[in-house]
Parts: sequence; structure tokens; C-alpha cells
Amino acid sequence: MCIRDSLSFAFLMRNLRISILMEERKEFKVIMQMIMKMTSPLLYQFACLYIVFYVFAMIGIYGLGGEIKEPRFHSEDGIPNNMYYLVNFNDLGSSIVTLYAFMIINNWPAITDTMVGVSGSIWPRIYFMVFYVFVQWILLNIVIAMMLEIFTNVSTE
Repeated sequence: MCIRDSLSFAFLMRNLRISILMEERKEFKVIMQMIMKMTSPLLYQFACLYIVFYVFAMIGIYGLGGEIKEPRFHSEDGIPNNMYYLVNFNDLGSSIVTLYAFMIINNWPAITDTMVGVSGSIWPRIYFMVFYVFVQWILLNIVIAMMLEIFTNVSTE
């Protein structure tokens, strides 16, 4: 185990050394400066995104928690045979995974239809629409704008 750790440390040091040598290239220097200047603002953006996810997850747990249960077989309760019963708001972890799947627009009609089907109301559609507008149109565009601003500042220096 000690030899493997020593080799891993040597490999890390070699990669750090090559990054210092690559600093002489203008293109690589721009990339490294961009990464260094982007670290702190990006952590703030991720913190804001986590707070938004947490708030929406709590709202989802309050409104839709416990509605979706594991069926005895996959066609019970109108849930299709693709295991979408695992996408639920039963606990915080499942809620955040559900919101992340919705954020990356991964089969969002199936997620929304499942939630509307189990709740029997239109409120899950409104909930997901507000989440989509808030996260996709506002927060992720701010992250992209921040990255472009840092890149233009670094490339002009």
C-alpha cells in the first residue's frame, strides 16, 4: 500500500511540475488564470444553487412526500415499467436527485406526469415550472455569464 501511495504522490508532483512548465505558453496561462479567478465566485454560485435546491426539495417533501411508493410490480398505480417510482420526494436525497434530473432536463415530461398522476392536481406542474424558470433561466445563466466575464478579463490581461 505504501508503494502505491508513493507512486500516486510522484504522479501528482509530476503533473504539478508540467503545469508549471506549461505556464510559459500563453494559452495555458490564460486557462490557469481563469481557473484561479473562477474558483471563489463559482463556489458562491454552487452554494446559491444548493440553497435553491434545498428550499425546493423541502417544498417538494412537504407537498409530494410519501406519495410515490415502491409498487409490488411495475405496472401498479399507472406508474410505467421504467422505475420512475424511484424519482420521488420521500426524503431529502431523493428530492435533490429528482430536482437535479429535472434541472438537466432528463425525461422531465415523465417526472411531471408521474407527480401529477399521484397527487391528482395541477400543482406539481406549477412547482416544476417555477423551479425550471428559477434554475435554468436565472441561476445557470448567471453562472455562464460569470464564466464569460472572467474569461474576457483574463484574456485581455
